[in-house]
Amino acid sequence: MQRRTAIVTGGTAGIGLACVEAFAERGVAVGFLGRNPDRLVAAQRQLEDRWPGLTLGLGGDVTDPDARKALVAAVTDRFGTVDILVNNAGGGSQAYRLEDVEDADLARVVDVNLQAAFALCRAVVPMMKAAGFGRIINIASIAGRDAGRLSGPHYAAAKAGLIGLGRQLSRELGPSGITVNTVAPGVILTDRIRQKWDARSPEEQRTLLQDVPVGRFGTPQEVADAVCFFAQDGSGYVSGACLDVNGGSFRA
Repeated sequence: MQRRTAIVTGGTAGIGLACVEAFAERGVAVGFLGRNPDRLVAAQRQLEDRWPGLTLGLGGDVTDPDARKALVAAVTDRFGTVDILVNNAGGGSQAYRLEDVEDADLARVVDVNLQAAFALCRAVVPMMKAAGFGRIINIASIAGRDAGRLSGPHYAAAKAGLIGLGRQLSRELGPSGITVNTVAPGVILTDRIRQKWDARSPEEQRTLLQDVPVGRFGTPQEVADAVCFFAQDGSGYVSGACLDVNGGSFRA
């Protein structure tokens, strides 16, 4: 993957930051987007210290069309093109039951998890077609494959849509040398998930952990390794796949 260029959304923490680090470790130039200013500054400092000149962080909300345009423009200006796109930005809401989900909750969750990914694919695909090479990796969830453990129905629907988008685009874009795949993590111990975990009762925690055959939850680095598998040049015959990274919680 050396000399390739990637974009990662939601790249200042958790799975996204792990992907940025994994790419940089492999010699990939990376542009990433994050909406939390403090985390952005901290990530930029950490990354620049370890991989000088190889990463570029921008502030902005992935649901904002102007932020998406600025991200793609900045990455192409700095690094020349976009070879790899990781649609990682996502999130749910505080509503977990159908009757508690307001229209605004649904709109926001679909916007950040699905619509933004759709728009970024549309933005970078022309460059990938021109190069005859591209790797698109969407970060979905076990919620889109089976049922959410720590999320609501609107989140599950958005992530299922993201999986469907990947399958459809893999057929459409394959003739242009572009592969499209999905990673569907189970419970991954990011800071956000730790907060949800800590809010659960001891009984609920035991039940959730018993649902994972390997006996533990995953790490962001394990998801990033799966992303790098799909992103590498040697994975050109793998497209339209959904890789479950969930410790055996869901078995396709």
